[in-house]
Amino acid sequence: MLKEQLLKIKEQLGFNSNDSESGSAKEDTLNKNNSNKNNKTLKLRRGSSSTESKKPSRVKPKDGTRKSKKRSKNDDYQLKGKRETVKSNKRKKRKKIIKQQEAPLVLISDFISSEKKTPLKVAENLKPKYLIPKNFVSERKGLWDFGRKPEDTTLIFDINSNEQLPEKDLVIGLDFGTAYTKVVIADETYAYPVMFEEAGYLLPSELYITKDGTLTLNKQKSALVFTKLKHPLLFGNYTEDDNIVIIAFLSLVFKSSRNWVATSPFRSHNVNWLLNAGLATDSYHNITLKEKFGALVDLAWNVSYLDRITPTIIKTLIKDSTQLTNKLEQLHLTLPHDCLSVFPEYVAQISGYMNSPSKRNYSHLLIDVGAGTLDIVMFTTKSIDGEWRYSTNAKNISNLGADILKAHREQYLTDKNSSLDSLLKNVEVANKLSISLDELNSLDSEFAKAINLRLRGVIGKVAGGYKFAAQITTFICGGGREIEFYQKQLDILKNHPIDLIDLPPPNRFQPPKDFEVEMFHRFSVALGLSYDPYNIGECEVNNVEAKIPTSKYSPSEYILSSK
Repeated sequence: MLKEQLLKIKEQLGFNSNDSESGSAKEDTLNKNNSNKNNKTLKLRRGSSSTESKKPSRVKPKDGTRKSKKRSKNDDYQLKGKRETVKSNKRKKRKKIIKQQEAPLVLISDFISSEKKTPLKVAENLKPKYLIPKNFVSERKGLWDFGRKPEDTTLIFDINSNEQLPEKDLVIGLDFGTAYTKVVIADETYAYPVMFEEAGYLLPSELYITKDGTLTLNKQKSALVFTKLKHPLLFGNYTEDDNIVIIAFLSLVFKSSRNWVATSPFRSHNVNWLLNAGLATDSYHNITLKEKFGALVDLAWNVSYLDRITPTIIKTLIKDSTQLTNKLEQLHLTLPHDCLSVFPEYVAQISGYMNSPSKRNYSHLLIDVGAGTLDIVMFTTKSIDGEWRYSTNAKNISNLGADILKAHREQYLTDKNSSLDSLLKNVEVANKLSISLDELNSLDSEFAKAINLRLRGVIGKVAGGYKFAAQITTFICGGGREIEFYQKQLDILKNHPIDLIDLPPPNRFQPPKDFEVEMFHRFSVALGLSYDPYNIGECEVNNVEAKIPTSKYSPSEYILSSK
């Protein structure tokens, strides 16, 4: 009776009688949903905070009052699912980056370098703003002011030859430098530096002209001097007058070199000459420059057999040298094509080092601070079955030598007729310019940046983005290496494991007693050029790959080889 009354009340309130029959099923479904909800919340907590910690978003209604707008549980779940997906993607991206950083090393050492994975900031690929100063020009004024007479075109030969003497092949290694010219003459066994009378072993690259128009290396009784002889070759802006003074200077160098042989250990021989000339270029295959310089050297060799050299004679021979060439060919004094070679200067330096008993394996850095150029070369060496080989991995030859620095600083002289006598100490330069050291550093900033970028570029290219794991055998050569400015720029090398040593001379080098041993690094180019051209070889640029030794007790098995 009571049950019937309750059912009647439910019907009046709108309840369906079938609900009572499915009540237990609904309760089971609700428990199941609560269980799934809890499981989903736990999963979210592993990657993010719980739903309860999230503040509800607020929207501003049109009437200006603020009311809370609660998100549904389904909205919260979808939002957190998106956040979880984003975080998961970030983790994957970071893992990918780390994996790239742990790639095998490109370089570097003689022992297990691939265990070293310290990233190194790669040099910026920037072009320095520094430009060659406008006051750095070659003057040829006065070349035609002396001795212009018709008889100046007469060819008078100066030939001394004794065919009865035994023949001997000798090689002239010519380093035509911006500031000084060096010559080494050698046979297969020994090499000797050539001494130029009053100038000594370092011949200033200057040409003098007398009042009668004769071109000479003798400063005494000269009426005019021509300097910066090599600059047109460095900058590619040579004129006919530039060619004349280069040919005249080199011809006088060759004449003096042959005269030196008459009092040398080779004096009792009739000499067959080979000539190797160095060229300041970073490309072995710079055909245009090689042919240009080679033609000048070839004509200079023929002109060197003339008794008197004048600008008019050389100008005539540049147009037509048939008469001179035919005469010398009859006497077998011309240089055959295969006896005259032109090599990049850094190739000669490396070749000389490779013939030294003190040569080492693996990574090397060569820096030559010359008067005209700054040469930076990284190369690797290795010995395979007793045969030594080398290859260059990065290089930069730029017109940032000491003469360029001097011209750069002289722009700021108050007295335009004066010049800087010395660049060795920055204090002396600052005093000469009447400025402070800080102001000098500011003036030199673009020049310094240009050097810095080139150093970082060469080293960074070889390192491949990583630090070196072992020492790099390093040589600093050239007449400008003692200048304080360049020494400061080379401080960047302290970030690398540099083993700085003097470039060792080969055993074949036989300097006289009055030759200063400390001066050898300035003869490294000429000495390297004094080898038979077939023993100098070509220097190819290659990448470097690292090989891990099969045994940690055999470091010699770890080599840097060319790809």
